[in-house]
Amino acid sequence: MSKEHFEVSGFLSEEIKDQIKLFQAYTGELFAAAKDINYLIMNLVVEATEAAKTNSVSPEAVSVRLLLRSAVTFQSVILLAERGIVADARTLARSLIEDAFMIAAICSSPAEFMELFKSDAKASQKRQTAFVIDHKLAEGETLERLKEKLSEFEPKLAPFVMKNLAAMGPLKTLYLLYQRLSDDSAHPSATALNHHVYKSPDKSGWTYSWQVAGKEETSATLHSAFQGIVPVVIGVMDLLKLETYREDLNSILKRIESAPPSKRYV
Repeated sequence: MSKEHFEVSGFLSEEIKDQIKLFQAYTGELFAAAKDINYLIMNLVVEATEAAKTNSVSPEAVSVRLLLRSAVTFQSVILLAERGIVADARTLARSLIEDAFMIAAICSSPAEFMELFKSDAKASQKRQTAFVIDHKLAEGETLERLKEKLSEFEPKLAPFVMKNLAAMGPLKTLYLLYQRLSDDSAHPSATALNHHVYKSPDKSGWTYSWQVAGKEETSATLHSAFQGIVPVVIGVMDLLKLETYREDLNSILKRIESAPPSKRYV
């Protein structure tokens, strides 16, 4: 069998590439809206980078970097969804929800967030340093330097806890979607592994399966991504007082709401 076939090359096959237009057609209005949001973000980035020429650890600078990260993640969701890939697209949608929690916290409690932001970075360094020491992954002078470095860390450093971060802003109920995406795709849970099961409609049995998305799966994935990326865009606009694309964003959101009915939730 040729390498062009899915059975040989999977989602890297030419067969999948040839199906992109079909996947787009499943929910054409949503894909069109997603690409328009992406175009808006790319233009917003230009304004935001000009507006936030400030200290690199200021709330404004962090928000712009978060916008850049979210833009790439959102583009990745679209690329995966266009190829019928479910779990990985939703894992990235979950990452967008994390970004939404962060921008909401920045806008609501900038000083508190920045303290957590710095603490999280130091806590991660401390954990990694301790791991290297505990598991004897270094020796000699390197080990001694790491022990010295570990002793210099503050005794109590708080890492980010997503549930707590979500509660800092107005998006705390979005934490339910975060949990669902974790169970559905991000973690190798029983629910996530069911993406690789095909159950006979007559309940006569099941078999292993590659999951290639249909209309309902694709729609739910894109709606999940919208719920992450839109708060990031709005948060950056609010924080930096950028109004150029507000009306355009509202217009896109109305199109999403008026799109033909399809599955909205994971």
